[in-house]
Amino acid sequence: MIYKRSGVWWTRFQINGVRYHLSIREAVNRRKAQKAEDRLKGELLAGRFEILDQRSDLTFKVLASRFMQWSKDNRRSWRSDQSRIKPLEEFFSERGLREISPILIEKFKNERRQSMRRGKKPRCASTVNRELALLRRIFNLAIQNKWLRVNPVSAVKFLPESRGRERYLTVEEERRLLAVCNLPDLAYLKPVVILALNTGMRKGELLNLTWDRVNLEAGEILVTQTKSGQDRTIPISPLVAGELAKLRDTADSEFIFANPLTGDRYSDLKSVFPRACRKAGISGVVFHTLRHTAASRMVASGMDLRTVQEILGHTEIATTQRYLHAMPERKTAAVQALARYTEEAMILEPESTDFDKQVAQEWPKLKVVAQA
Repeated sequence: MIYKRSGVWWTRFQINGVRYHLSIREAVNRRKAQKAEDRLKGELLAGRFEILDQRSDLTFKVLASRFMQWSKDNRRSWRSDQSRIKPLEEFFSERGLREISPILIEKFKNERRQSMRRGKKPRCASTVNRELALLRRIFNLAIQNKWLRVNPVSAVKFLPESRGRERYLTVEEERRLLAVCNLPDLAYLKPVVILALNTGMRKGELLNLTWDRVNLEAGEILVTQTKSGQDRTIPISPLVAGELAKLRDTADSEFIFANPLTGDRYSDLKSVFPRACRKAGISGVVFHTLRHTAASRMVASGMDLRTVQEILGHTEIATTQRYLHAMPERKTAAVQALARYTEEAMILEPESTDFDKQVAQEWPKLKVVAQA
């Protein structure tokens, strides 16, 4: 049965002895409400969206709160979850788990994609997809606790993402970036940039790095709290060792990159790194570009992929293979090498062959045919 109450369409029906009473807030008229009811019934009959009776009154707000507690206890990236969960809470808020269907999630996806971010720029498809991925994890927690049987996000197709242009720093851009890092307000960023470019470490790995993980005598760094959860050892060059030695002489914190006022690690570089890039006249880069630069340079120097994989901490070799792309300067060198062959052939000017003579004889005839 479809009916409207307080401006909201509702459906009430029974399947296999189970009664369902759900709101269809996305419906704007009876016809759309009926379509939503028909689709929901189909999903229930097909067993793709079964809802358990237990905790049927659980709201998304409560579930999100429980998820965040779990995330803080189990995930190093819980801060990312905390920032991405906000639009989910705003949209689904007090809705019960029974009410959150694939149709409603599709509505969230479309509205979120069409919304504008700060600076009045369109929201990226990748941002919406990361939020949908978080929503899927939240519902997975509900399934583990037997509040749902099937994840409604599984029926929602993610937005296509554009890979965009591969970006890395040129030597000239690196020179300009390091130059502006000599400015007093950016000086603390310089060793971070040097280590990122010469170790390929992720931003989080650098900011979490402590002195007990650095062995200058052995020339290596033990990287912990990694994305894969596996520790790895990275050898360091004399350049990196020299930077670390200078920092150690004035260190008063367990963290290598620490705020001198608090002694605690820098929480992020979201403001200072873009500011340094602007002053250096560099556009289209983020901090992760430094890791991409390091990887590209290692591969371009002829280093085998297995070694690069171990240094970067990739779980799969396929991830490392992304850096096999050719740099523009190498592409230029390649076509210049081709040109040298042609130039050499033109200089030799060999004697006319029988084929050349035949072409010369037939050319006027071919020209007449072509004009006709």
